[in-house]
Amino acid sequence: MTSTLLALIGVFLLVDLIVLPPLIIRARLRPMDANARASAPGQFATLTDGITHYQWHGPRTGPIIVLVHGLSAPSFIFAGLIPHLTRAGYRVLTYDHFGRGWSDRPTSPQTAGFFGRQLNDLLDNQSVNKPVILIGYSMGGAVVSAYAQHHPSRVSHLVLLASAGFVHQTGGLIGFIRRTPLIGDWLMTVFGAARLNSAAKLEDQTKSAVPDITAKMQHETFYRGYLPAILSSLRNLLGRPFDELHRDLATQNIPTLAIWGAIDATIPITSADRLSAANPDVKTVILRDEGHSLTYTNPKGTAAEILAFLPPAPAENTKA
Repeated sequence: MTSTLLALIGVFLLVDLIVLPPLIIRARLRPMDANARASAPGQFATLTDGITHYQWHGPRTGPIIVLVHGLSAPSFIFAGLIPHLTRAGYRVLTYDHFGRGWSDRPTSPQTAGFFGRQLNDLLDNQSVNKPVILIGYSMGGAVVSAYAQHHPSRVSHLVLLASAGFVHQTGGLIGFIRRTPLIGDWLMTVFGAARLNSAAKLEDQTKSAVPDITAKMQHETFYRGYLPAILSSLRNLLGRPFDELHRDLATQNIPTLAIWGAIDATIPITSADRLSAANPDVKTVILRDEGHSLTYTNPKGTAAEILAFLPPAPAENTKA
């Protein structure tokens, strides 16, 4: 066997090692289609970029709160928070970002404009004509901040929970994937699910108000388009700081509350100082014993801070 032939065999083997794993993995993933959505709660709206899964909660006539979830876990992440808000008389709208939950998987870059269009389209689709209270958790904080900057007339109050947009700790493999085109895409396809499932497993060690939260988070990785959506969000929406955006938001005079976990290892507490520097009018609350998961590890305490900040709902909408 000649050295040339051996070299060709080596090249073919190398190509197989590079090309085949992503193809095999993608072939095993499930499509997000009607069959996948058969057991989904709530409703679906066909918007500019595709189908969006959404749910309404609480009294039909209460002031509207829109809960906007973060990077990896869809709207089920608010299961513990919603009852506190609806009992206080608020009408709550939740939905899944594109690429997550039961929403479609469009391939457009997941920029602030992309997420803002989905939110704006959904409000139009649901005939929401009055300003709403926007509550964004983690990456959702960046989404609602950018939305409020571009649509201030549609926002009455802004609440940021462990908000992204300043410092986002993505070290190790995910950090390398985020920074590295092509190779990072390959690594995300081949190893991303295992990395995210490992992180989700840590939720078994927390007291969660969301039943079976680890299994639900790991279930997301079974579907096509989920990992590309995560990577696109990391590189686009979360790829730039939001200090200047919040300086601009300060001129819009939208009442804003920011709640942070003092021991948050994902969005460090230093983000609170940067937000306050950009917008000194933001009311800041720090929950001493909470980390990044405050929406489901301490929904009662988080809701109490939110409700103390917001104007009370009309008495006829509240429940004892």
